[in-house]
Amino acid sequence: MKKTVPVFLFFLLSGLSGAQKPTTYDAPAFDSNRLFGTLVTTMPFGAVLYKYDGYSGPDFLKALTTEFACKSLFLKVWAPWCRPCMEAMSTSKNTRYETRDLSLEYIYICPDFNVSQNRWISTVSAKKLAGLHIYISYDLWRSFLDHIGAYGGFPNYLYFDRTGKFLPGAVPHHTSTTPELLRKLVSSPK
Repeated sequence: MKKTVPVFLFFLLSGLSGAQKPTTYDAPAFDSNRLFGTLVTTMPFGAVLYKYDGYSGPDFLKALTTEFACKSLFLKVWAPWCRPCMEAMSTSKNTRYETRDLSLEYIYICPDFNVSQNRWISTVSAKKLAGLHIYISYDLWRSFLDHIGAYGGFPNYLYFDRTGKFLPGAVPHHTSTTPELLRKLVSSPK
């Protein structure tokens, strides 16, 4: 009991002093075989990593919108070799934390373009980026972009409303990805 009070006071005072938000979260309950892939690993800070082996963009979109029916989707496409992607990781952690109450699923997509699966795993681990991560083939990434009528690059931010409709340009850049913008997008009528 004596040790509990100082620890509680530390966390209480840390929250009041404007200390950085926690970067770990309770990971959603993911099982090993979801529509969007096969479980690769989980990490203690709340990252859940899947690999999707399909090559059809329409099938991948259907898998995501089926798994997360009635939720908005925010896909963040990144690669370990992409400097702007790596710089956006810390912003992403805080924004994700500040919008954790929304009906919004953050999904980190890493195409295998010049990225091995091991490098993807080690980068997620090093950055301690909690959430759902999916490793896909570059061919699937191209098919997915063609299917939704989007352009691709790294980083890339794609937003789908709760009906599964893609909203081009809704989140144009990581510096514009604020909690306020995401709250506005999620609360917009269908």
